[in-house]
Amino acid sequence: MNIFYNILGYVGFWGPYILFLVSIGILFKGPVRLLGAYVIGQMINMFINYIAKDIIKEPRPSGDRVHYFTWNSLEDHYRVSNTMGVQEYGMPSGHAQSVSFSFIFMLYVLKMSWIVPNYGCLSIITIIQRVIYENHSIKQVFIGCIIGGLLGYLTWAYIPRYVGKLERYFTDRVYSSSRDIDSAA
Repeated sequence: MNIFYNILGYVGFWGPYILFLVSIGILFKGPVRLLGAYVIGQMINMFINYIAKDIIKEPRPSGDRVHYFTWNSLEDHYRVSNTMGVQEYGMPSGHAQSVSFSFIFMLYVLKMSWIVPNYGCLSIITIIQRVIYENHSIKQVFIGCIIGGLLGYLTWAYIPRYVGKLERYFTDRVYSSSRDIDSAA
C-alpha cells in the first residue's frame, strides 16, 4: 500500500507537467495555430487560477496550510509553506484546473484517439492525489476542473483562428519581403 501511495503522490503531483509536455509534443507535429492556442490558453488558465486564489483566499484543507509528499522534515515544510504567497490558498485547485484544461483541449484536437483515455486517467490520478494529500478539498478540485475544462473548450474553439491569422500575417510578410529581395536582385 505504501508503494501505491508514493506512486500516486509522484504521478499526481507531476500530472499537469506531464500532460503539458505530452501535449506540446503532440501539437508540435500539427498546425502551429493549435500549438500556439494551447500554450496561450494554458498561460491564461494559470493566470486566472492565480487571480482566483488571490481573490477567494480559501485555505487548503490541511491544518498546516499545504502538504507535500516530498519534504523530509517539518522545518522544510514550515519554511516553504510560509513563503508561498497565494499558493497557500486552495480555491480553485491549480493542478485540477491544468489537467482539465489539457484533457478537454486535447479531447477536441485528437477527436477521441487512443491517447485521450490516457489523458483522462492521468487527470483523475492528479485530482485524487490532490484530495488524498490534503492539498485541496473535493470542492476545490471540482471548481478547478470546471474552470479548466471550460477554458480548455473555449481555447480550442476560439483562439486557434486568431493564432492562425497571426501565422498568416507573419508568413505573408516574410514571403512578400523575400520576394521583394529576389526581384531587386
